[in-house]
Amino acid sequence: MTVGAPATFSVIAAGTGTLSYQWQKNSTNISGATSSSYTTAATSASDSGSTFDVIVSNAAGSTTGSTTSSAATLTVLAALPPSLTTQPLNETVASGQAATFSATATGTGPLTYQWRMNSANIAGATSSSYITPATSTAQNGSTFDVVVSNVAGSTTSNSATLLVSAPAQASYYVALNGSDNADGSSSSPFATFHRAQLAMQQSSIKVTQINAGTYYLTTPLTLTAADQGETWEAVPGATVVLSGGELLTGWVNEGSGIYSTFAAEPVGLDLAIAGARQMPAALGYDPEQPYISGWRVLNPNQPQNFGVTFTVPSTDMTASVKPGAIVQVLDFLRYSDQITTIVSVDQGKNTITVADQFNTGTTSAGVSGSWRVLNDPADLGAPGEFAYDAATSKVYLEPANPDGLASGAVVAAQLSTLIMLNNVSGATISGLTFSDTTSDRNYYSGMFTDKLAAIMGTGLTNSTLTGNTFRNVGNGVSLSSSSNNTISGNGFEQMGGSGIFLTANSNHNNVTGNTMTGLGRINVGSTGIHLENSANNLIDSNTIDGSGRWGIDLFPSDGVSLVGNTVSNNTIRNTSRQTNDTGAIYSYAGTSPSYVKENTTITGNRIENLGGLLRDASGAYKLGQTQGIYMDDQVSGVTLSNNVIESNGNGMFLCHGCQTNSASNNVVILQPAPYYDRGSNGVTYSTEDMTYSGTTRIDLLPSYFPSSLATTTIVVQLSGSASGNTAAAFNVQVDGNIIGVGTATSTTTGYLFTAQLTPHQIHRIGIGLTNGVASGASTTALHNMALFVNNTAVSLVAPEAQGNYGGYGFVVGDDALQVTNFSSMHNIVYRSAGASEDLMDWTDWADPTYRDPDPGIVNYNVLFQNVAKAGDTVFSNQTTDANSALANPMFTNAQAGDYTLLPDSPAVAMGFTTGGVPLAP
Repeated sequence: MTVGAPATFSVIAAGTGTLSYQWQKNSTNISGATSSSYTTAATSASDSGSTFDVIVSNAAGSTTGSTTSSAATLTVLAALPPSLTTQPLNETVASGQAATFSATATGTGPLTYQWRMNSANIAGATSSSYITPATSTAQNGSTFDVVVSNVAGSTTSNSATLLVSAPAQASYYVALNGSDNADGSSSSPFATFHRAQLAMQQSSIKVTQINAGTYYLTTPLTLTAADQGETWEAVPGATVVLSGGELLTGWVNEGSGIYSTFAAEPVGLDLAIAGARQMPAALGYDPEQPYISGWRVLNPNQPQNFGVTFTVPSTDMTASVKPGAIVQVLDFLRYSDQITTIVSVDQGKNTITVADQFNTGTTSAGVSGSWRVLNDPADLGAPGEFAYDAATSKVYLEPANPDGLASGAVVAAQLSTLIMLNNVSGATISGLTFSDTTSDRNYYSGMFTDKLAAIMGTGLTNSTLTGNTFRNVGNGVSLSSSSNNTISGNGFEQMGGSGIFLTANSNHNNVTGNTMTGLGRINVGSTGIHLENSANNLIDSNTIDGSGRWGIDLFPSDGVSLVGNTVSNNTIRNTSRQTNDTGAIYSYAGTSPSYVKENTTITGNRIENLGGLLRDASGAYKLGQTQGIYMDDQVSGVTLSNNVIESNGNGMFLCHGCQTNSASNNVVILQPAPYYDRGSNGVTYSTEDMTYSGTTRIDLLPSYFPSSLATTTIVVQLSGSASGNTAAAFNVQVDGNIIGVGTATSTTTGYLFTAQLTPHQIHRIGIGLTNGVASGASTTALHNMALFVNNTAVSLVAPEAQGNYGGYGFVVGDDALQVTNFSSMHNIVYRSAGASEDLMDWTDWADPTYRDPDPGIVNYNVLFQNVAKAGDTVFSNQTTDANSALANPMFTNAQAGDYTLLPDSPAVAMGFTTGGVPLAP
């Protein structure tokens, strides 16, 4: 037996009755040792040689008997102390990793272990190996050993040293206070993007994080094939601005609210104060009426041609009309705008010649075009405007808040592009703000000749642009020949032009979850997202709020490459407010001689507050033509489903010389008609004239009153006929309450009123003639009436007054080709006042003999109120609306734009399904 170990002795005895046992050590009884076996306590060397025996006894009748065993001798051997056969070894780990130390020992058991760090016991570290928690660089150089113990003693291992290295650098860093001679670490960042780019090209590190601040670029950051897989991102939580502008300082007060300074570079059309876009000066511009002020009129009687010379009224030959001046021109039908320069001026003929041709005339009677000089100091006149004098290199500014010149940066855009990606794959650009780039100066609507943008990609693949902000730039993102990219979660604000371009076979891209507000602040023909000759792209769940022309447009200019795209679940508001003959979602294939099978899917979109703007021959503004969704010339093979449209025009232009377009399960809410209410003399449809006292009123749809506006702006445009020395007096009403009054003149004029209104619900706007007569010969009168509510045009001319329908749920018609095989099923068309029709086909106007040889189905629709079923001779080969219902669809709250259906809605019975339809506001 070894020292420290117990010894066990035992016997086997036989006898009558119960046997009892008493163990002895060296002939002395051992207390409590009364069983057939006995185990000693831990032995010691002094126990060696001791004898152990046991007395076994029983009771046999009246006699007690016993016997004593032979003695056993205990021999105790000496214990072996611990001895380490394997020592712990030094360990090297990266910060954050765990280290493992281990040792092997021999000796008389049991052995116990106690690990120590820097000679201090580690609680709980009592096994032959020890694993540290995650290490830090603070533990670098610490020593670890282990004490092994047994009854014979203890021994301590050699010390092992822990080396903790800093983690491998994962990113380079750039900071405004950095140095390009630094190593690019977080503590020693680079100063320029070019230096970080070079470092990434020469190392395995492919991430650059940018510290907070505004970085003024003089040339774009250009990534090429040498920059595969790079990430450029803001340091978490940092606001990083990449500016393409020149910082302007040293402002001098010129008086009358005007300030000036010198600019090192020419200043164009884009300037911001503390991030708020200012407008280039235009004569007569009023920021309260941004779309119908500051524009002059093109003479409507000049010939139609694409020329460079046009005639203007002599009163418009002002000081700013001079060679070299910047001019923006909108053609007569407001399809396109162009920014050019004046080459020469003929004061005698009142003609202006510009550098670039445009459509100087029109075949449409009664409309006129628009033009304006931009950025000339002579035209400054409204807060928020600026101008540039090239002769003196001086910038003039009329700030709304002069204190902002001292507290906020004034920046004039100089670059058109901030980042270029050429033949790059796997790039990520995230969390950056792009600012101060120039707006386009070329044809815009449908042309997009240069597509310059803050981020431009050519041959870009498998890359991601996410979480960025584009503010006060010309255009946001332009990709050509670029595929399998993601553009998601970006914000676009106060844009001079458009949001995103995908062109030239840019295929299989995802454009999702982006938010765009305030597009087209300079370029009137702006769009949110433009697809051109590109396939299988997903445009999903974007919000587009405010654009000069389109929300989303698809342009198959080559007739074959635009195919298989999906436009889904987008919210589009306040489009087309500066142009005419357009749609919130639009496609055009007019350059193709045949049906263009796009196979586009347009589904689940909510479209609100369409605009549309024209000018009549006198220059007065009026509502132009708009559709919620517009499939123009030859666009075919389009499926439109589950969309909700609030329209002041028509719902969908389903087919314009098309083949196999179909609309199903859509909801179209048409603007109610305007009425002329003469009280006891009756109510008639409005004709924009009021020859007797009364009120012209219209119930405007909820989307005219967006939740983002606390104050509603109402511009009443009208002229008046006086009676003797008495001018026509009028008031303006909202929901029956007078909010203002005015006196009309013989010239059509706009009058501005404001009101605090509950957002996103129907409101009744009225114009009352207050000093006319009730009957008999007319005295004072109002004429040429129109409204502009929150900068959206409202017509006060009811087509019903001329015996026409006031709106259509769906429109089809011939173009270069006839319509064929279109369908409209399970839709809801709703108009709460006026006379409307489910579907209008004008084909028989051009060809009364045409009959569709392959008709589709127009049926199972729900139509309300006074919405007639479709019907004309073109449909004679098909049963149109035979099973459609003239019934209330039973919306939850149409007053507030909530078009969810009540359970017993007849639309559900007709086959309308609610899944995937954005019925709620």
